Amino acid sequence: MKEILERLESFDKAHGWDRYNKIKNDKERLDALQLEIINLLGELGELANEAKKCRRKGVYNSEKLNEEAIDLFIFFLKTAKVLNLDIKNCENN
Repeated sequence: MKEILERLESFDKAHGWDRYNKIKNDKERLDALQLEIINLLGELGELANEAKKCRRKGVYNSEKLNEEAIDLFIFFLKTAKVLNLDIKNCENN
């Protein structure tokens, strides 16, 4: 988990998407939290739509479903960062 978080943070920093590291006060934290939750729900919707397409076609498209699930996981991690949730050591809990 630690390596995944480090890679995410490095990628986000390189693209200027690391706003979770620049939060200065509660208002900024709440604004960032709302944005990440919206992003998270958007990705959940994309996963749901892909599952619906698969069901309609009767074909399990693992590539597309996995892609959407990974996007969902990434935005969950970003939401956790905004919340200061320590998930680096989650396997120890």
